[in-house]
Amino acid sequence: MARWLACAKAIVGTAIVLVAAVGSASAGGTDGIPGRSISTTGPVLALAADGTTVAAVIGSKTSVCGEQIVIWDTRREAPTVMRRKSECRPSELADGGLAIAVGGRMVGAIRFSSDHAVESKLSVTRIPTSGRWTDITGVYDYEYGAGEGDYLSVLGDGPILAFDKWTLCYVYDAGDTCPGVSKGGGWWVSNGQLVQVRPPGSKGPLVPCPRLSGEDNGMGIPWGLAVVKACRRIGSGASFVRAVSLDRGRFLTLPPKGRVTIVDANSGDVTELPIQTSSVRQADLDGTSVVILPRGRAGIPVLEVRDASTGALRRTWPLSRLPIEASSIELEDAHSGIAVYRIGTTIHLLRITDGKSHTIPIPTNEGPVHSRLEDAGLTYSYNNIKGAESRGRIEFVSAAQLVAQLR
Repeated sequence: MARWLACAKAIVGTAIVLVAAVGSASAGGTDGIPGRSISTTGPVLALAADGTTVAAVIGSKTSVCGEQIVIWDTRREAPTVMRRKSECRPSELADGGLAIAVGGRMVGAIRFSSDHAVESKLSVTRIPTSGRWTDITGVYDYEYGAGEGDYLSVLGDGPILAFDKWTLCYVYDAGDTCPGVSKGGGWWVSNGQLVQVRPPGSKGPLVPCPRLSGEDNGMGIPWGLAVVKACRRIGSGASFVRAVSLDRGRFLTLPPKGRVTIVDANSGDVTELPIQTSSVRQADLDGTSVVILPRGRAGIPVLEVRDASTGALRRTWPLSRLPIEASSIELEDAHSGIAVYRIGTTIHLLRITDGKSHTIPIPTNEGPVHSRLEDAGLTYSYNNIKGAESRGRIEFVSAAQLVAQLR
């Protein structure tokens, strides 16, 4: 039975059997709007949502390189399961990891591998999908001395799927230099670049997407990417580094040693808020509000709600009744006036205007937990279902059910 429906004492309906990475789905609810869930053959490693479309990375039981992507419309019962070939070469790069986003009727997934080197590649597929991925961009970096390489993140919302690409340089000893840095040690970040991915046939000028860059460590560049003319450059510079949120055509970026910044996706215009990024642990953009988990606060942790135009503080909400480690809290999402955060494996929902809240407790042995909030409702995932080792589950809760539970 879906965990939310059990908590809400809802009536569970019929179940169906799905194929490939999916086990079963259930429907029910107290308001006539069904709550749905699917089970997966492997753990849920990453989760994304836009509208009624959910995309998840499902881990392999046998190999860190054998992930699958599940794409699920929560209005329907059967998702699409797409396999991904191994991208773990050279062999020393075995940590594995994947980020995923949904936007512009596309799904974008970044494959990471790292040891003392980092490589990553963004691949994109359209919805509905034919089962094929297009490799949009890739980077490779070997971090020794003043090794210089690019890093990627991917974001999606509404009609936009975009990626953020920036350069990281490390001054290892007195003889090393980074662009714009005369001497001294430490990490330096520069050359931020926000790029929108456009599907084939889109109106307006398209440019080739940035291809693989970075240093070769002598083992050979692992990915030879073809030119893909499917991108639109939004802007570049220091203000375009570390995009963490995309909401209604605006990006929220947290440039190192700078200020919290909002970037217009259409024009590339930049608005800096009077908030130093050094004071921010995590942040999300929700309409006219910026939701912030502050860094370095002792005692009871709080959530700050600030004006997205001026940075002025609107509200401060305590996130627990007792002092806890700030590192145990993760801001998962903020949408339509509701913030979703996680303490351990318990999901917390907080309406940022009046403080009404709801919790979804999940046992610690069923983590990791991921959650995303859209107009359609809340999607969340957990793992290690009883009796099915290394399996996962994705739950969907309609917006009407969600609001009814806020107390």
